Amino acid sequence: MDNRFSNAAFDATLPGLVKYTLLGLIKHLDNDSHETYISTKKLAFKMGVSYNTVKRSPDNLEELGVITCVGSRPVRPGSADATKIYKIHLAMILKLGPERPQGITETPEVGASEGDNLYPHPRESSELG
Repeated sequence: MDNRFSNAAFDATLPGLVKYTLLGLIKHLDNDSHETYISTKKLAFKMGVSYNTVKRSPDNLEELGVITCVGSRPVRPGSADATKIYKIHLAMILKLGPERPQGITETPEVGASEGDNLYPHPRESSELG
């Protein structure tokens, strides 16, 4: 993993799940080709979320030009299932500015009501005075 990619992803203005997915893809980055592959099922397991939760994030990243699908490979020899191979574009990650990209919305936590902030920022906490 190239630290330039992970540092840029941490600084990028992206919704939490999309950013977390990008960081998961970067963790499996080949430093020479800037390509990564990990099955959505394995990525979801490592992130501690459901398959359905994480399967939309690569599409969001592709729409932003952050990743490009460059091929696929079988999950196992002889398997019909395939894992996509993505190229990650550092320049595009660096271009993500302070405003949230349009079209990307955060999915609320299960059981959360609209407007709930389950994890308030410490500066927003009334306990800090």
